[in-house]
Formats: sequence, C-alpha cells, structure tokens
Amino acid sequence: MSRWPLMPLGEICTFVGGGTPSRAKPEYFDGNIPWATVKDFKSFRLADTQEHITEKAIADSAVSIVDPGTVLLVSRVGLGKVAIADTRLAINQDIKGLTPDDTISPDFLFWFLLSQASRIESMGAGATVKGVTLNDIKRIPIPVPSLPEQRRIVDLLSRAEGIVRLRREAREYEVEKLIR
Repeated sequence: MSRWPLMPLGEICTFVGGGTPSRAKPEYFDGNIPWATVKDFKSFRLADTQEHITEKAIADSAVSIVDPGTVLLVSRVGLGKVAIADTRLAINQDIKGLTPDDTISPDFLFWFLLSQASRIESMGAGATVKGVTLNDIKRIPIPVPSLPEQRRIVDLLSRAEGIVRLRREAREYEVEKLIR
C-alpha cells in the first residue's frame, strides 16, 4: 500500500486530444509545426517530429497544440508509450496531452505513466485497433508525494535510466567492434 495519497489522474490533470489534418490537402503538411504521431515515440523527450504541419492545418482540423512540458501518452496503436514535449507541438488523435496541476510535476507524471505502461496496454480494447478511453485514463490512480519527494524520485529514476542507456550504448559499441 502506498504511503502517499492516491488521486485519479482526472482530478489532477487537464487533458487534450489531437487530430489528423486531411491527407488530401498536401498544403497542410509543408509547415514548420512539429506534429507528433506514435512513430515519434522513440525517446522520452520530443523536441521534433517526423512530420510537420501548417497553421492552416490546425485551424481546419481537430489537431491540438501542446506546450513544452506536456506529458504525452499514446492512447491508441502503441498503448502505454509516453514522452514529454520539449517544444510546442501538435498531436494526432492517437495521443493524449496531460498537464498536471501544481500537486504533480510533469517529470513525476511521466515516470509514473511509464511505470504503468503494461497496465495501460492491458486496458486496451478494440477488434482491430486497441485503444484506451479517456475515461479509463482519468480513473488511473496516481500516488501524490510532496513535490520535494517527487523531485527525489525523478532524480533517482533519471540517473538509473542514464546508467541503463550508457550500458546499452557500450554493448552496441562492443558488438559493432566485433562485426568489423
């Protein structure tokens, strides 16, 4: 049992969903606004995306813009993937943007959601495309430690992830040396 109070995400976060501009209008896809899709979730931070859209695409569609620091959760096709926006960007309909209130830091929310990836994946429903509803996401309980405790936890997890990343890179380098 958690020593911290548990709160449903829906009570401590605001949510935004995204959309896709019409692919029939190429002029929507020659802009400079990063547009995040599931294929961009290759790292924990999103500073740029594979595709970019125009302001007109945003005005004419259900695309939403999120600010830097927004936690991005894949809610369809790749359930449970999570990242933090490092820049202002647009999101498609497979992603939810979560902005926590002042009781939760975005970094803590990110690490919490990452820890819940298999749970979120198991919540998915659908015959051909698995998805999780916004209401299901809003019901996920999150522990709410004090902000200093959140910072301590984030620091420990970030350091551990850095060690894992360095070890993975060293192993890839060793394999590459053997192949040559």
